[in-house]
Amino acid sequence: MLDGDLVFDAAHGLQQTFLFGTGGTLNLNQNGNGVLGTGYNGNGTLRIADGIAVSSSSGYMGNNAGSSGTATVTGAGSKWTNSGSLYVAIMAMER
Repeated sequence: MLDGDLVFDAAHGLQQTFLFGTGGTLNLNQNGNGVLGTGYNGNGTLRIADGIAVSSSSGYMGNNAGSSGTATVTGAGSKWTNSGSLYVAIMAMER
């Protein structure tokens, strides 16, 4: 899991590279086979714009306690499609 800011638009397309750890990179290729979301254990944003269509098997925004996720889909033809569920403000609690 990565809590960061994702942007899918004309400049970024469906592939992005992020700095990860010390000297490493994380390559993201959103092809609809995985879970996509923002704010799993921290804070993050997701922006889909400029007619980009993103798909995922499921999605989430603000998953755990203290996390916050925001998704913005804007512009003609832009969309985020989930083949499964979309989870919004889910919080796991211990008993």
